[in-house]
Amino acid sequence: MCLELYLTPAVLHERTNVELWVCANLIKLFKEENTIPFIARYRKELTNNMEADIIREVQQALEELTQVMKKTHASIQKIEKQDKLTSYLKVALLNCKTSDEVEYLFAPYKTGSNQTKAQKARQLGLEPAANLLIENPNQLNLHSHIRANIKGLSTLAEVEKGVQHILADMMSKDRDTLDFIWKLCDQNMVLIQSTLLKAATKQNAGTKRDTEKFHLYHNFSCSIRTIHHHQILAINRGEKLKILTVKVNVPDRVKNEFCWWCINKRWRPKNFASPGIMKILTDSAEDSYKRLICPLLCREFRTRLKTNAEMESILMFGRNLRQVLLTNPVRGRVLLGVDPGFRNGCKLAIVSPTSQILHTDVVYLLGSGVQREAEKIRRLLHEYSCWTVVIGNGTACRETEAFFADLINRKYFAPLDVVYCITSEAGASIYSVSPEAVKEMPDLDPNLRSAVSIARRVQDPLAEMVKIEPKHIGVGMYQHDVAQTLLKATLDSVVEECVSFVGVDINISSETLMSSQPSTSAAGGQGAGGKGSGSKAGAGGGGGEGTAVRPSKKKSKTMQPNPLDQTCIHPESYDVAMRFLSTIDGKLCDFGKPSMESKVNQLLRTSSLDVVAQKLNTAVPTLQMIIDGLKQPHDYDIRAGFEQHDFKRSIVSLADLKIGTILTGRVENATLFGVFVDVGVGRSGLIPMRCITAGKLPPSKRRRSLGLGPGERVEVKVLDIDHARNRIRLDLIRVL
Repeated sequence: MCLELYLTPAVLHERTNVELWVCANLIKLFKEENTIPFIARYRKELTNNMEADIIREVQQALEELTQVMKKTHASIQKIEKQDKLTSYLKVALLNCKTSDEVEYLFAPYKTGSNQTKAQKARQLGLEPAANLLIENPNQLNLHSHIRANIKGLSTLAEVEKGVQHILADMMSKDRDTLDFIWKLCDQNMVLIQSTLLKAATKQNAGTKRDTEKFHLYHNFSCSIRTIHHHQILAINRGEKLKILTVKVNVPDRVKNEFCWWCINKRWRPKNFASPGIMKILTDSAEDSYKRLICPLLCREFRTRLKTNAEMESILMFGRNLRQVLLTNPVRGRVLLGVDPGFRNGCKLAIVSPTSQILHTDVVYLLGSGVQREAEKIRRLLHEYSCWTVVIGNGTACRETEAFFADLINRKYFAPLDVVYCITSEAGASIYSVSPEAVKEMPDLDPNLRSAVSIARRVQDPLAEMVKIEPKHIGVGMYQHDVAQTLLKATLDSVVEECVSFVGVDINISSETLMSSQPSTSAAGGQGAGGKGSGSKAGAGGGGGEGTAVRPSKKKSKTMQPNPLDQTCIHPESYDVAMRFLSTIDGKLCDFGKPSMESKVNQLLRTSSLDVVAQKLNTAVPTLQMIIDGLKQPHDYDIRAGFEQHDFKRSIVSLADLKIGTILTGRVENATLFGVFVDVGVGRSGLIPMRCITAGKLPPSKRRRSLGLGPGERVEVKVLDIDHARNRIRLDLIRVL
């Protein structure tokens, strides 16, 4: 069996609702091993300007379909080896649309599995009788199958039961029948319900606290069509922790309509059938539904809900991660990273503008020696001309922030105008004991490595955050519960996308980041002493926008640098770019200068993009990319359009807030139920999803994949303050 015959654009279109012609193009592009960044940037005309997130969704759907086809192929081969593959079973397997359906059909043929009732009946020779009941019931004589000494054939009732089991099995594996039952479910309200497990109420205090976390789901019922993804993830987690019991409730109306349809439509005997024959058929339909089809429906509904919720969670994770990685870096500053702590003190690390470790230390901000520690910090800041402090948001963060805010308010560090910011330290401690951290900082204590990581996260988020295991990065929702392989694949894809768009500076980039550059090996980046030539084959030189690289099977014979290498223009379009320059009478050495922009604008005042693209025999998106590349300055960085960390000099507490207070804050995390915003009071507030309407978002943010994400600055109003649970509910006013 050839898998390509089944992975057609039509199948992918049915799964994703993406245009048929785009599906055909994407299948071809993925088959040619093009990367998502390359497709998103340089094949816009083939994808209808599809965003990277949507392309990633299509790729994952294609991978799922591939797995179903492979599983089908493997199942057919295994059943063939057992010499049990019938033409009916083969057709049923080839018509499977999900892995659960394949698993259902293949289960009886697994080594060590018990025989099904239908298999036992077939072994007794009752399959011809079952077929005859449908095809020509007038000729059916069930009495002729009675064998007094054989179990299952000793009485007429046993023979009828065997025929019933075979018919029930045939119904449950028939594609038309399954399609009809799914259609019935779509037309009726199928519910997913959860209740508190009785055993969960009899456990210790710690478990009771866990039980309270799921109080919303102790007696919960919702339609599978309207339930939110975060609710599914919460229910599944409660079930996994043995706090909740979950079931799918299919209404009786579905069963009644299904049985009527089987008896009077799909499985109606082709000739007149006696009441006794019709009773066997009726019992078969009811048995098929109750014993086989309904359990299959419930499993499939749970799988679909879980898969869709996990996929949405992973996609949300990817969108959040992109926002974090593309946070505007803080360049050209010496930074003091602070990993707060009580008992073990605050770990300090001073890093240079190129991320070199200049000094590490530990200070204790509690007790009688606070003044002495303050003097030590002042001496270090003056010695290294450091006026920017980065504080991790973990344990003792609030106390550490208050300590620095007080010193700044008293102008203790004068003449230095010191500012500080709070950054996420998620994953820093885990990274500090990882093999990569040991290799990178072999002589440092793990606690001090955390402080270094905290400083570098502000200096260059992209270079530092790629070192952290995805589930520990602290963005997204339920990332510990979803498939870690898929989560890791999303991380790798987003990192590759970000690195391709930004480029890397080989002076300060880690081996991990260098290996994320599509055409740069990790080994190639070791010991690099200067910036790359700007070649697309290496790191993005000069801080300009990098290029999404298409995998190449041949190496260039020459490595002569080209000025266009420093732009976002792909090498395959250099010829078009040169012809465009000739059209506007421009010089290659002038790219990024005002004169180049003036010449481009002069041409576009008299000719449209479509006309120019037609003259140059290229696509409009490609021409637009060339124009952007020629107009962008040498030091262009795509991250300049993203948000930077907020630097502060004072502190505000939760007690200062009142309902109705207008605040500015920064998005910390976006989930499927709302957005968490740091408003500077030591506790993030939540903007419920219902408060984030399209009218409050700028046009560029109204698409789902470009909604609010980590790092974005927003203006909010306090709706409610729950001091007992330390919670703040906010309303979005506008995006700043």
